[in-house]
Amino acid sequence: MRHLIKRIAGSLDVVIGIVLIWRGLWVLLDRVEYWLFGHDTLGLAVASILVGLFLVYIHDHKVDELGHI
Repeated sequence: MRHLIKRIAGSLDVVIGIVLIWRGLWVLLDRVEYWLFGHDTLGLAVASILVGLFLVYIHDHKVDELGHI
């Protein structure tokens, strides 16, 4: 039981770290987006989705590897 608690706590640290990095990048990119494009950001949102899909595609659909972190 003690091993399970340590494992969950270790995983929770990693998850919280990833979420904080993601949040910081999100806020930073929102600031850059507003600075570059002002209020009209629909085109950039669509471009972000397309770039994200492309990045997943070129990495040979290895999204399931994220579960092993």
